[in-house]
Amino acid sequence: MTNKRCSKCGEVKELEFFYRNPLGLHGRHSVCIACQCVGHRAYRKAHSAEEVARAIKWRTENPERYALNRLRLHMLSRCFNTKDPSYSSYGARGITVCERWVRTAQFFADDMGPRPPGMTIERKDNDGPYSPDNCVWATMREQSNNRRSNLILVHDGKRMNVAQWATHTGIGRKTLIARVNTLGWSLRDALTIQPKKRRAA
Repeated sequence: MTNKRCSKCGEVKELEFFYRNPLGLHGRHSVCIACQCVGHRAYRKAHSAEEVARAIKWRTENPERYALNRLRLHMLSRCFNTKDPSYSSYGARGITVCERWVRTAQFFADDMGPRPPGMTIERKDNDGPYSPDNCVWATMREQSNNRRSNLILVHDGKRMNVAQWATHTGIGRKTLIARVNTLGWSLRDALTIQPKKRRAA
């Protein structure tokens, strides 16, 4: 099996100890997983207590930058690591990360800027890559609206998913789905006819 030397700790390890990186030597990152995650037990064994203490201090003093770095690593993992639980929804679908963001965390931070509280990275084109021109910060609700599983309806010049139409029309999401998928209503009727109010007993 091919081995690789970590550019940070200098240890020679098997390729499975490096995250996948299509642009790196042997298709892997130059820094091993242990060195990329300060909390990893292998990192603590391979480094002195002083080095670990410095890393933890940096993480404590730079919580926003640390969180941004972790977000980037998760992004890379779900696109390149076949063992990642989310790989089937990203890497297996051809979703990639632009070369600039694969290279360094600094480029990612420069392009995206500080992460606003309560927001996560969102791809404007759900079938497109993670790249500066396709990514924005979005709330979890906005991200949910862009999921592949959402039913998109186009009516009267507006293109929205079922959840957005439900908010826009005041008609329940389940009612809209049933009208379109089960009852065979036209979009115009499904989106404009208000449900009859039940009479009080």
